[in-house]
Amino acid sequence: MSAPSSAPSFRPRRVAYVGPISIPDGGAACQRMLGNALSLKQAGWEVLLGSGQMPIKERSNPFDHLGFPVYSLSERRHEGLPSIVKHMLYLNMGAKTLAWLKSLDPKPDAVILYSGYSAYFSKLYPWCRRENIPLAFDAVEWYEPSSMPGGAYGPYRWSFELAMRSYCLKAGRVIAISRWLDDWYSEKGVKTARVPPTHDVLANPWRQGGEEGRGKTIFAYAGSPGKKDLLDPFVEAVYHENLDRGQVELRLVGPTVKEVLALPALAQRGLTSLPSWVKATGRLPQVEALDVVRQADFSILLRPIMRYSTAGFPTKSTESLAVGTPLLANLTSDLGTFLEDGINSCVAGGIEVDHVAAALKAAVSQSLEERKSMRAAARRTAESLFDYRHYAEALDRLLS
Repeated sequence: MSAPSSAPSFRPRRVAYVGPISIPDGGAACQRMLGNALSLKQAGWEVLLGSGQMPIKERSNPFDHLGFPVYSLSERRHEGLPSIVKHMLYLNMGAKTLAWLKSLDPKPDAVILYSGYSAYFSKLYPWCRRENIPLAFDAVEWYEPSSMPGGAYGPYRWSFELAMRSYCLKAGRVIAISRWLDDWYSEKGVKTARVPPTHDVLANPWRQGGEEGRGKTIFAYAGSPGKKDLLDPFVEAVYHENLDRGQVELRLVGPTVKEVLALPALAQRGLTSLPSWVKATGRLPQVEALDVVRQADFSILLRPIMRYSTAGFPTKSTESLAVGTPLLANLTSDLGTFLEDGINSCVAGGIEVDHVAAALKAAVSQSLEERKSMRAAARRTAESLFDYRHYAEALDRLLS
């Protein structure tokens, strides 16, 4: 008599999501990975996060973050070293990640690469191909050569271009953050899933009141202003509309007081301390930075129309909407598909001072009821478009 056969054990499909980013303090890159990881978990995948960061003191390796095991793989050993050494070590990035992938038992059923570009791709692609493991690239940007570290002839630019124009086509799967990237790869026969920045919107509290008695309109910006995000047009617009006498408050998270004073709009006025309507906190933890945005009446997002702002998708926009804070923004990337002037945002016709001033004037002239309505509309937009649950099926199809 034969022994009864045991039922086969069920194992969820396993995906390794890897890249040279920091978790949990890696800014928009970290938020991107976590949003997609939540979608994949929703679709039934077991998700392992392979971070290029050095091991974090007082934390195990791996450690748990939001229910995901995070492995610190020590790829970023070159930070703080001289440029020539940094460039040499950069070319070897991905080797430790490959060794980790090989050590996994069971091996992953799919691999997703975020950033890392050719340095990572050159190690991961041959192995995934030999093992018949789908490899997808999470494409979130395409900068002008002059904007890259080392400029047009630096190693980072060539690593980037080779990855975007060759390795992604070979791998055949791309998660595209924007319509521009989705169209670029789809036209070349690459299997794509268009996934904007996503969040657990339903678990994110939003402010539904509290404007009463303020007597001023509060604007917030969290990030690193410069060539990418512009603050000068907003500052100039405040002065242009004579709103610098208590009608407006600008709360900045990220830049130091010294960096804010260096903004041309303030520096040319010879200021040695911040005007009373500008507050700068410097860097804050993600949770605290998001709360500054939550407490504001509007968040600011002004970008020039260039390839980086067309191909990318600002996480700041979706984070702001998720906490119910409308934007004062010009339309770049895919923003025009969901920002509605006077409904969930105040849209500037451009980054020129007169355009920004018109949007600013519209924002400060709103009644309390209009602001409450706009906050609710902003939140509805986030719930309907940027909650991770909406993209579980698309990511599952891409990797299957």
